[in-house]
Amino acid sequence: MGENLVDSMAAAATWLAVSGGSSLFNQGDASEAMYIVVSGLLGVYVGGTGDEKGLERMVASIGPGELVGEMGCIAGETRSATVRALRATELIAISSVALEELARQDPIILQTLSRTLVARLRRAQDGKSVAFRPRTYCLVPQSEDGEDARAFAADFMAALAALGTVYLATQDSCPDQTADSLSAIEAAHEYVVYFADAATTSWSRLCLHQADTVLIVARGADTPHPAASSIESLNPGIPVDLVLLWQGPIAPNRTAAWLDALRPRRQFHVRTRPDIDRAARLLTGLGLGLVFSGGGARGLAHIGVARALSERGIPIDAVCGTSIGSLIGALVALEWEFERMRACADSFSRRHPLRDLILPRVSLLSGRSVKTAFDDWFGDWAIEDTPVRYACVSANLNTGAASVHLRGKLKTWVRASTALPGVYPPVVEDGDVHIDGGIVNNLPADVVREQGVGLVVGVDVGSVALPTASPGIVEILVRAGTMNSTAQVLTRRQQCDLLLIPDVQHLSLMNWRAYDKAIEHGYRCALEKIDQIENRIREMRPPTRPAA
Repeated sequence: MGENLVDSMAAAATWLAVSGGSSLFNQGDASEAMYIVVSGLLGVYVGGTGDEKGLERMVASIGPGELVGEMGCIAGETRSATVRALRATELIAISSVALEELARQDPIILQTLSRTLVARLRRAQDGKSVAFRPRTYCLVPQSEDGEDARAFAADFMAALAALGTVYLATQDSCPDQTADSLSAIEAAHEYVVYFADAATTSWSRLCLHQADTVLIVARGADTPHPAASSIESLNPGIPVDLVLLWQGPIAPNRTAAWLDALRPRRQFHVRTRPDIDRAARLLTGLGLGLVFSGGGARGLAHIGVARALSERGIPIDAVCGTSIGSLIGALVALEWEFERMRACADSFSRRHPLRDLILPRVSLLSGRSVKTAFDDWFGDWAIEDTPVRYACVSANLNTGAASVHLRGKLKTWVRASTALPGVYPPVVEDGDVHIDGGIVNNLPADVVREQGVGLVVGVDVGSVALPTASPGIVEILVRAGTMNSTAQVLTRRQQCDLLLIPDVQHLSLMNWRAYDKAIEHGYRCALEKIDQIENRIREMRPPTRPAA
C-alpha cells in the first residue's frame, strides 16, 4: 500500500467515541461506514428485532485493532447484527463513500479487506474463530482488608509480564486519573490491571468501566457472600470471573457455594504460582486445551499423551473429554501423576466384566465395577473443584443433544459420559437420561475452545473399524452407537489446531489388559508431535512492544 494512499485513508477517516451501553449501529441499519477499534470493547449481538425482540444474544467481542462493519460496506448490504459498546470505546470511521473512492484509487484496499473476510469466515467454518483476547482486568477484593487480593495482584502482574508489557493501576498510582488518561495507559501496554476497592467507590466504578474482564478475588475457605453492588451495574457483556485463593489443597465441595453466590462466568483455583500462570494464560486467551476422544480401551493412550506433555514441562490449562476421554481427562484435571493413572488402568483391568453380567433390561452389564471404581477415584470431588479446568460431554436422550458438564459430581458425570448404550446402564439425573457422549460428539474440541484456550490439541482414538472376523456384541454396539458421531469426525478434527492419532486401531475396544500397549502408543505419538506443540505455543504469543 503506497504512502500516498495511507495519507488518503487518514484524511478520509474520522474519530468517533461511543459511550458504554450505546449502539454503534443496529441490525438492519444501512451500512454507511466501517470502523477500526482504537480502544475499548464492543459486543456483537444478533436477534432482538421483530418477533425475536427480547431474544438478543451476544455472539462476539471486538477489541482494539479489529475491524467492524466492513462486510456490509463491501457487500452493500444492511447490518447483519447490532454492535454495542460494552465500555467507553474510541474508533476510527471510514464512510462507505470514502471507501469506494479509495478503492478506485487503489483496488488493493478491497483485496486486503476481502482476504480478511475470507480468512475470518474460513476460521468460523472450521470452528477456529479467534476469540477476543482481553487486555484490561479489574481485580475486586471480596474481603474488606484486601490483603490476599493485593498479594494475588503482584503475582498476577508477574505472570502477565511473561506474556507482554503490563501496568498496575491503583488509586495511589493513578490519582485524579480520567478515562482519557487511562486509555492512554492502555494504548502503551499489552495488559493493564486495575485494582479496585472492595467497597463501591468512585475509583472502583472507574476501574470497572475500564475493564474487559472483572476478576473477583476471594478466599476459598471464607463464607460466600454476594459481590459489591457496583458489579451489578456492569454491562452484561463484560464477563465476571472468580479467583478462589487457597492456603493449602482445594477443599472439595466449597466451590459450588461461591458459584451460586456470585454467578461468575468461570472460576480459577489458586494455591501456588503455577496456578496463577495458568489463570493468566486462560484469561489472555493463550492457554493450551487438551481434548480426549472416546474409543473404549484404546482411550488409555490418552494417559501416554499426558505423560509426554508432563515430562516436557508443557502445562495443560483446560481439558475436555467424552466417554473414556472424560475419565482420563478427569484424572488430568485432578493433576494425577503418570504412575497413579497407570495404577488405575491396572486395577480396572483386573475387574472381570462377567461379574457384572445381568439379565439384559437396559444393558448387558450392571456397571457396579465402574461405579465402585469411580467412587474410589473421585470421592466427593466436583467438576468445579478441579485445579485444571475440566468439562465432559454426555448424550441426553430426553433432548437428543449433547450435554456439556461444567459443574456437578465428577463420579456422576464421568459415569454418564462413559455409559455406552447397551453395555452399561444410563445415568438418570433430574429426570434426564444420559448415555455415552461419543454418540453425539466424540471429539469435543468446540467445548474446550470455549474455556478460553488459544491452542486446541486433540487426541483421537475413536475411529472404530469392525474386525474382519465375526465381530463381538460389544464391537457391534459400539459401532452402532457411534455411527452418527463418526460421520462428523472430519469436522471435529478440523476444529483442533493440532491432532494426535495414536496407532491403537489394532487393539480391541474392550481389551483393558492391554493398557501398557495403549499408553505406550499414546506416549510415542505425542513425542512425535511435541516440537510442533511447543512451536505453536510460542507462535500464539503476540510480539511484545517496548515498555513505555
